[in-house]
This record gives sequence, C-alpha cells and structure tokens, in this order.
Amino acid sequence: MAEINNENGFKTNVIFRLDIPPVSHEAWGTKSGNIVSSIQALYSDIKTSVVNSTVFSPDDTASQLKSFRVIMLQEHVLTLQDVIIRINYNNIGFETLVYTSFEKLEDLIKKVLSIFIKELEVKNIFRLGLRYINLFNLNSLQLDYKDCFSSDVIAFLDGYKTSEELRRNLQAVVLNKDDFSLTINFGLFNSYFPAVIKQKEFVLDYDACVVNFYSDDVDKYLNEAYTQVIKIEFNKHIRDVLVQKGICI
Repeated sequence: MAEINNENGFKTNVIFRLDIPPVSHEAWGTKSGNIVSSIQALYSDIKTSVVNSTVFSPDDTASQLKSFRVIMLQEHVLTLQDVIIRINYNNIGFETLVYTSFEKLEDLIKKVLSIFIKELEVKNIFRLGLRYINLFNLNSLQLDYKDCFSSDVIAFLDGYKTSEELRRNLQAVVLNKDDFSLTINFGLFNSYFPAVIKQKEFVLDYDACVVNFYSDDVDKYLNEAYTQVIKIEFNKHIRDVLVQKGICI
C-alpha cells in the first residue's frame, strides 16, 4: 500500500482482479508469453519478472489411483505506470503503487484485459472485483472523526473510542447493489497494530464484485463498479470538509 500523502493526510490503494476458467497447463507457457509480448508492444517502459510456482495435478495416465504429477507454472509480474500487474493461468490482477484517477487506471486495465481475454479466448468470467482502500490520517488533517465522516460509519466508535486497551476497531457491512455485492470495512485502522494506537487513522475500504457473466461485459462492469457503486458510497460517507480539501477518489 502506498504511503499516506503528508500534505493532505489521505491515500488510496486500488486493487482489481478478474478470475477466469483455468487455462490448460500445457498451453499456459506459450499463451502467457504471447500476452506479455503484446503488452510490451504497447508499453515500452514496462518492467517484467517471472515467479515460478508448483502445483499438483491428477495424473490421468497413471495406472494407480491418487497419483499426481508436479507441474511448474509461471506468474508474470509486470510493473507499469505505477501499477503492478500479475498474470496467471486463471486470473489477472492490478494493484496501484500510486493512484491518480480512475480514468487513467481504467484505460490501462481495459487495454491489458483486451490482450489477456483475446489470447486466452475467454468467453465466461467467474468473478470481477474492484477494491478501493482509503486511509485517512486525522492528525495530519487536524480534524476529528465527526468532522470528516457521516454517522453511518462512525456511530459504532463511541463505545471504545477512549479505551487505552484499544488497538483496532473495525466494522463490516455487505450490501447488494444490483448485480454487485459490496463489502465495506470501516473504522479505526492503526498502521502500528498490534502496538498502541499512535495516530488517528480511519479507513473506508470498499470491495465490489460481480460473478458469472460473459467476457463481453467486462468493460461495462469495471466502469460500473467504480461509478455506480464505490464512488457513490464513498461520497455518502465523507463530509464537505474533506471535499473542500480536495480529497476524492
């Protein structure tokens, strides 16, 4: 997760992941290489590395039951435009090192996903997930919780707010938002956990996902996860004083 911006006491970390039906182990080596080459053709400044992993697969050729073969699989890790991209035989993930705007991130994700889906001939998507983790340092902002956030996300704090034993105080809710499931984690985070709370930190963590749909709808659901779900809830939960300080996602 990126460091808190000391100027405004706020940071956003964004994670996107797309889960697909597994590609055969035999085909993955060639296809993954083609994916990386196509991305490199678009972005010349990309940095690449490979992480090898071992999986155990049932051996259909073995005469004995419960026989397995060992298969080495490669995860391709790409670093581009302050984003880490991880490409696997059954998923692709993006994580921001520095987040500037959804529009910039969306453009990158859509271009890379187009290559990934085309090369692997993906027709069905198991899951699409977009997560925004927003961490506020109220000491830097020189504000109190009630000044910054709606009662929906701070009312539960009263019982333990002044306890010297308190190390972290978080709550979660799960909402159905049309096609999406949205999990919201919020409360006192404490980056120094399990040490004593040293800073007045508050987290608003939104995780939106949609499952089981056709690959033609990937771009639509990516955009809706942000514009129709996460951004709307975020704006409900912060007060005008934060907006006036330029805090937004």
